[in-house]
Amino acid sequence: MPDHPLPLPRTLDDVPELPGALPLLGHMPARIRNLAAFNTRALATCGPMFWCNAGLGVRELVIADPRITELLKARQASVSFYEDAVSSLIGGSLLTMDGEPHRRVRSTMGPAFSPKMVRSSDVITVVDEVARKHVERWLAAGRVEVLAATQELALEIIVRLIGIASDDLPRWRTMYQRYLKGALPTMIDTPLHWWARRARDFIDRGLADIVAQLRASGRSDTLAGSIANARDEQGELLPVAQIVPNLRVLVLAGHETTASSLAWTILFQARDADSQARAKTEVEAAAHEGVELGALALDGERFTWAEKQFREALRLYPPVATIVRRLAEPLEFQGVEIPAGTQVAVPILYFMREGSSWTEPRSYQPERFETRPRPTTIDTLMFGGGPHFCLGYHIAIAEGTLALLTLARMLADAGMTMVPERPNTPLEPHWVPLTHPPPKAAVRFVRA
Repeated sequence: MPDHPLPLPRTLDDVPELPGALPLLGHMPARIRNLAAFNTRALATCGPMFWCNAGLGVRELVIADPRITELLKARQASVSFYEDAVSSLIGGSLLTMDGEPHRRVRSTMGPAFSPKMVRSSDVITVVDEVARKHVERWLAAGRVEVLAATQELALEIIVRLIGIASDDLPRWRTMYQRYLKGALPTMIDTPLHWWARRARDFIDRGLADIVAQLRASGRSDTLAGSIANARDEQGELLPVAQIVPNLRVLVLAGHETTASSLAWTILFQARDADSQARAKTEVEAAAHEGVELGALALDGERFTWAEKQFREALRLYPPVATIVRRLAEPLEFQGVEIPAGTQVAVPILYFMREGSSWTEPRSYQPERFETRPRPTTIDTLMFGGGPHFCLGYHIAIAEGTLALLTLARMLADAGMTMVPERPNTPLEPHWVPLTHPPPKAAVRFVRA
């Protein structure tokens, strides 16, 4: 994406309207077709600040200046509007909470997601067990459609971490697929939304039962147990009605986003023999040193090739490509007075691909992280920022890294390699609702 040549406007009256909006649907179809191309056209036409019609009467102020990332930390930035916009999907969770209620819930749940807890809880054990099972199945089949395979792997990991038995996985997978229908934008309630709410109610009842069981046992040595039994500053347990929506969203975010980035990484690696050789060397060196893959994935001093690959996939194809906040108070941005109530869009995809932060930003180059060993604010922008920075950040990085290490180890042990099924077919992304690779893109596993 080329850097924008136009300067910031001086006043709000100077902010241009992006042309090309359709009646009712606005710019939504263009974003769905190709968000990267949409951003390129918009920035070339309007510059780094413009009004966009997000559809269904929603007007957004898009700001593609890196300084806008500070908005994510500002008191003016509110997420409470999501409670009305997508209530059936994320209502009642931290993703819709501001101020003191958000601080209380997040500070109570937060320790369960710390690096220390990731190391000491069941996270690595579950990821290791599930990843080995799934990779073994992939190699035996000789071929997988990558996105579907990583979605199944990531979903089993997260529901196991929440405390759902593997035997119940098929039913929960079906219910989550129905629940996701609640994300469909519309001005009226439809049968699909009713269906989604029914699925959400099933999920919430199951999660409430799990919380009750964990509280009865008093366990806090697992991820789910440490969430269910966490106490606030007054020593009180959080109400079940506050825990359940956050567990539900954790399952949603914890498998769809990780699955997408893991799928991109595998698809890129299958097209690069040198990358596979480097991955093989890494796991063989770990075996020679007697280092377990779980410990390698968590080693903060050893930025593995697997982690670099996963972070580069997150950068080039961030699962959540835009962050939106509504101003609870007026905001002055670079001399422009933006009134309260304005919906501001932070274009993550643009910041992941613009030239001032990255060399050759449109190419997949995991080695770029060799000179950036400590992630910066821009590096982790796809996880959000400020008080709403993703709680599951450390789990996501550890899970993606360990899954890739496991794949490399099992390929090496089996004397196999990955090849793309259609090496000359471009990997065109699907941008909505999350950034996914083509659903039918497949790899084959062959003898090296």
